[in-house]
Formats: sequence, structure tokens, C-alpha cells
Amino acid sequence: MGHILGCTEQLFQAGDNGTSETIALKTHLSKKSKRRNSNDGVDASEGQRSKEGGVLNKVKMLTAILKFMVESTEMGLASHFHERMLKFTSAYLKYAISSFDHHSTGKLQFEDADLKDMILCTKSSTSYAGKLINLVMREASRPLFEAFDLANDLLDLLTTVEITLGSAYASKLVTALNPWIPDLVLALGPCFINNNMEEEEEDSYTSRFNHIKLCFPTWLLTCAKLELHEMDDTSESSHLQLPALKRLRDTIVSLVKGNSKVVDGIGYVLLICSAVCIEKKDYSAVLGLLRFLCVKLLSREEEGEDREWKELDTMLVSLPSIYPMIEREIGEERDEEEVRKLEAARELLLPVWTYHVYETGRFRMMEEEEE
Repeated sequence: MGHILGCTEQLFQAGDNGTSETIALKTHLSKKSKRRNSNDGVDASEGQRSKEGGVLNKVKMLTAILKFMVESTEMGLASHFHERMLKFTSAYLKYAISSFDHHSTGKLQFEDADLKDMILCTKSSTSYAGKLINLVMREASRPLFEAFDLANDLLDLLTTVEITLGSAYASKLVTALNPWIPDLVLALGPCFINNNMEEEEEDSYTSRFNHIKLCFPTWLLTCAKLELHEMDDTSESSHLQLPALKRLRDTIVSLVKGNSKVVDGIGYVLLICSAVCIEKKDYSAVLGLLRFLCVKLLSREEEGEDREWKELDTMLVSLPSIYPMIEREIGEERDEEEVRKLEAARELLLPVWTYHVYETGRFRMMEEEEE
């Protein structure tokens, strides 16, 4: 397994027309695993030398590698390679995302048959990636950060396919992912919360802020736009019609209801994403993300106002880092429309903030400790 993972680095670095290294890797894999499903698209046509053909060949080969990794993990033969396998799968999905983006912009021009093969491989890989998350989280002694990244990459892939190719193709990926959505939810939540008790809260927040800033989950930006659309049909996102992503989003929300640990983890991610967007001055995204958190995830409109955020300790710890950022931006921003977005975002967090400042004194005490 270590040798294969090493070879995949060469595979990602290689061009898309095929090299001796990629052909050798394919031969090595065929010896390792004889059982192959024709739907996985393993029979890469070595005679096709076009750029599009090279991309398709590489995707087929990466699908075969991922399948082999999942089978090895299922048999208990890859317990020492969990993190590297998750990183490989993330790199593969990012490559697929880039390929679909290039197709939509004309940098790549897949024929219909090749595009269908790409989707077929991507559908298989979506299922394999979901299963890999399941297997790794069952075996790992602690939640892995890499599982969080892979879960977001899966959702980024789904979003990209729906935006670039349409809902029909995206629905195929959702179907493949359905059995693993509960595992996806766990990876999005607890895998991101700090499990190192020796790490200071401030250091934990900073490290996760920097991680999100470097690897921002683009599917959440799309969800933020959907929230703005639901607020106002005349908004800038009114053209968005993404039924597959909406269904998956609603499924995720329904699954986390009643599980405060998972809500706390996903809510923490949304708050940090909001802070990153504040820094980037993307106030529309800030409003959309906080509405997703407060209205969808916490069901404020359905169950009444929750001023305490009971059992949401990680979210509460991060709030004093985020709420003052919004206040500061409101004071400094000169564009009235942008100020309105910030004020609407602040309004969503205001009940919790004022409750813990004036009634529990939690945030005031934290500020005094910092002084």
C-alpha cells in the first residue's frame, strides 16, 4: 500500500496523456486486484492521446486505485495508512472538480460518451470515498482531520457537477452517496472539533481558522447563496436552482437534529467560515452562512429563540472571536448595502451574545481573563 500511495504522487504530477509511470502503476494494480467491475471504468484506452482522453484515463486509473484502497481497508490490511489514503482521495476529487470546471469553461471538451464515462467513474468514486470515511472512522482511535477535508471535497464535487453539468448528473452522485451520508455528517462535525485537551482554546480556534482559510469548503458558499435566495427571490442568487444540493443539505440538517455534539461541530465550522468571509469582506456569504446556522441548523424559526446555545460549548467559545468582528466591520464599512448585510448577520447572533454578556456573564468573564 505504501508503494501504491507513493506512485499516486507521480500520477498526479504526470501529464494527462499517459506516462510510463502511470502505465506501470496500472499493471501493478491489475496484479494486486483481479476483480474489477466494468462500471468502474478500469479499461483505460492507451491508444487515445488527446488531452480529454488523458484526463479520462487518469480518472479511470484513480478510480481503480481508490477501489483497491477501500477493499484493502475493509480487509484490515491498511490500518497504518488511513491519513494518506484520505489525502489521496481528496486529491483525486479535487482533480475531478478541476476537470469538470475546465469542461464548463471550454478548456476541456469532452465528447458525450467520454463525459458519461467521467460521471460513471465519479459516481463509483463518490461511493468509495463515502465508504472509506465510514471504514476509517470506525477503525481510527480519534477523529481525523483528513476525514473532515474529504467530506467537504465530496460535497464540493457534488456542487461543481450540479453547477457545471446539471441536476440530473448531480443526482447520480447523491444516489451513490446516500448510504454514507450519516458518516459524512460525523466527519463534518466531530472530526473538526479539537480533541487535544492540551491545546489551548485560542490556539485551537486559530489553527482551525487558518485551515478553513486555506481550504474553504466551496459548497458552503453555494449554500450561503441558497439561503440568500430563500430570503429574497430578487437577490443576486435568484438564478440558482440546485435541487440535488438542496435535498442533500436538508438531509444533513434532518440527521443532525437532536445530536448536540454534531450540531456543535458543524455550527463551529459555519462560524469559522463566517469569520473567514468577514476577513475577505464577503458579507453576503457571512449573512448566508449565519442564516444557515441559526435558521436551518438550530431551527430558530420553528422552535423559538434559543439564547443559551445549550450543550453547544465549542460554538460558544468561538462566538467572542466572531461577534466583535461583525461589530467592527459595521463601524468601518461605508457601503450602506454592505452595512445592512452585516447588521442582518449580527441580528442572528445578538440574542445569544446579549444573553451571555448580561445574564450569565460568560463573555464578560472571558474578556476579563484575557485582560
